[in-house]
Amino acid sequence: MTPNIRCSSFMALLVLLAICSLTGCTKKAPVVRLNSSAMTTLAEKQAALAPYLTCQLPCTDLDFSLVYHDPSNDRLPGPLYYDICVAADIAPDELATWTAGTSLVPDAEAVRECFAFSTLATNLSATVEWQLYQSADRSKTILYSADNDLVLARWTSD
Repeated sequence: MTPNIRCSSFMALLVLLAICSLTGCTKKAPVVRLNSSAMTTLAEKQAALAPYLTCQLPCTDLDFSLVYHDPSNDRLPGPLYYDICVAADIAPDELATWTAGTSLVPDAEAVRECFAFSTLATNLSATVEWQLYQSADRSKTILYSADNDLVLARWTSD
């Protein structure tokens, strides 16, 4: 009689572990994919972007695309991942706010293609002169066109 009780208890434990495992595996980490294409006002775009940036960035118009993965709710946590791309019309005196924490880099041609997400950027000709600013760890990249008062910015965890 004792072996049957042990066997039943063992089977019940296996079933319980299987249910917990399956329930845990179905829980997914929050991944946010968001872009501003359906948003009509600047205030709406800034409000949607605000939870993902730690600073307020002044501008007169804005386009953005972002992917943000916070693994804190994962069963097996991993690294935070984000890729935030912003195109914004700015006043020239606002450039310092956008480029805080970066340094001017001489050649911008190689980086310009990462910003093809923006309708603001795609309307510009290939002859636009860009100033490239980048943080030391390359997590923040800013392209600035003085001719158009346009900033193309990218924050990434890669």
